[in-house]
Amino acid sequence: MHSETTPDATASGPAGHDMNWHDVYGGEQVWSGNPNDALVAVLTKQLADLSPGRALDVGCGEGADAIHLAERGWQVTALDVAAPALERGRAAAEKRGDDVASRITWVCAGLLDAALAPESFDLVSVFYPALLRTEDQSIERSLRDLVRPCGALIVWPTRTSIAIARSSTASTRTPTSRSPT
Repeated sequence: MHSETTPDATASGPAGHDMNWHDVYGGEQVWSGNPNDALVAVLTKQLADLSPGRALDVGCGEGADAIHLAERGWQVTALDVAAPALERGRAAAEKRGDDVASRITWVCAGLLDAALAPESFDLVSVFYPALLRTEDQSIERSLRDLVRPCGALIVWPTRTSIAIARSSTASTRTPTSRSPT
């Protein structure tokens, strides 16, 4: 299991809605511990042909989606600004065993602050995004640019249910909107 943390993971500015995510996740468990149904549906239907590789779970919260991906063979970077949520996720992964826990790197940082190389992920997953659109589209570009050729970007919810972008080459992105079921 890998871990990278920053001393102050409180999000501020456009990407974090000026929320103190430590407060949100500082008490009891927030989520069920089960993976997002829409993620499971997309992986088994629209992206069934996508072989496990490297995945980025943006805003991973307590890590249920990251754990789900790791259990299916993905090497996952679980990114969130809330250290308490990451600690809860790390503990849940450890309960699943070393094989799962060793496949997840927990990173406490915002998307634009994390040291993530372009085109380094086969799958970038953003569920319940707390990311606001930025005037210069830096967040949107960052998400898109993190996806390797032939990889996928999933963003949910969106105004049209779910957005899935498949990349055939580094310069070609094909966005689609679909229902996850």
